[in-house]
Amino acid sequence: MSRQLVDSGFEVVSQSAEADLYVLNTCSVTHVADAKGRQWLGGARRKNPKAKVIATGCYATRASGEVETLESVDAVVLNRDKGRVAEVASALMAEWKEGTSATPDVRGVGRSRAFVKIQDGCNQFCAFCVIPMTRGREFNVPLESALVDIRARVDEGFNEVVITGPQIGSYGQYPPTAESRRDPEGYDGRLHGLIERVLDETDLPRLRVSSIQPQDVTPKLIEVFRNPRVCSHVHIALQSGSDAVLERMGRRYRVAEYSKAVRRFREAIPQIAITTDVMVGFPGETPVEFEESYRFCREISFAAIHVFPYSRRPGTRAYDFDGAVPDQVKRDRMGRMLALAEQLGMEYRRAFLGNSLDVLWEEKVRLEGAEYWSGHSGNYIRAYAAGNGLAANQITRGIATSEFSKGLLVDIPLP
Repeated sequence: MSRQLVDSGFEVVSQSAEADLYVLNTCSVTHVADAKGRQWLGGARRKNPKAKVIATGCYATRASGEVETLESVDAVVLNRDKGRVAEVASALMAEWKEGTSATPDVRGVGRSRAFVKIQDGCNQFCAFCVIPMTRGREFNVPLESALVDIRARVDEGFNEVVITGPQIGSYGQYPPTAESRRDPEGYDGRLHGLIERVLDETDLPRLRVSSIQPQDVTPKLIEVFRNPRVCSHVHIALQSGSDAVLERMGRRYRVAEYSKAVRRFREAIPQIAITTDVMVGFPGETPVEFEESYRFCREISFAAIHVFPYSRRPGTRAYDFDGAVPDQVKRDRMGRMLALAEQLGMEYRRAFLGNSLDVLWEEKVRLEGAEYWSGHSGNYIRAYAAGNGLAANQITRGIATSEFSKGLLVDIPLP
């Protein structure tokens, strides 16, 4: 959407600037996400009362009538119409004048990594999830088109590209071809084939893969992860470590399959960061089932866990499930799981003290009265350095010397 707007003559500015136009790509995975969307939309209007505000994304699609009534919103663009964002913006801006097309300065808007969507939608229809309703059925960006997008980001100077989509692990499977039916794991049109093409046909320093599911972990995929240009970090969605809860959720794997996927990755890449999502308080989750999930997370020893409570979403199967977990019980379980997540994250980071890390630097931050550069390593450890010779969108190697602000302080040798 940023590129559409830039190509139409708009200038992308930082979030702290007083903009003339705000576009919010909303989330609706929980009721909290909806509330945050409303809060952000109102905040944009307060920041500049004369600005025009566009709401798009999943909340704007799922509850378009509700969003249209918000005083802070001038236009709603459904997910299926995101290609028209610049057209809608231009119509809203009475004083808008067409400028010259230009490639956005990635450093000028505080970005060091580019996100390329290779797939959208979801065919899985988990009991709690609104994505199939807001994003539709699975759709793959054709492989050659995805490669064109990635090459363009490399040409713009990005040092890291993240390939994204709700179900990128199933990339290339829909619709199945005669070739993929014969050998679904070896099919080169799948995710591993796309990664291989990126590595072979570009000089991109770092490629990062976003969330996948355990049933999509294949030997071919693990093999491409061995390449040092592929970030040693994989986010494998879990949701629960209890088989009974996973069954009620409608997930397509069980804990044994999940453990196998993690084991295969760690055997191939011992220091890989495995991160995940965990939901607490799904309808009917008993104390025993929560303890199963808690123990499983501890046994897997995740590098990071995104913990969130179950949120009742209209239109999902779980909306009518019996066995609602009381809010106080959810909060207690959240507290325990978050404490475990913090402990496991700290243990993972400590294992790299004294080791070298390749860090993509992103921005300057002020912490504890001093200024530091902040960025992420390939295995997604937050890193900090006090060096003055660094720059955004630069990758440098340094030695992790100490723990610092839920990350590691890195010593960068002088050139």
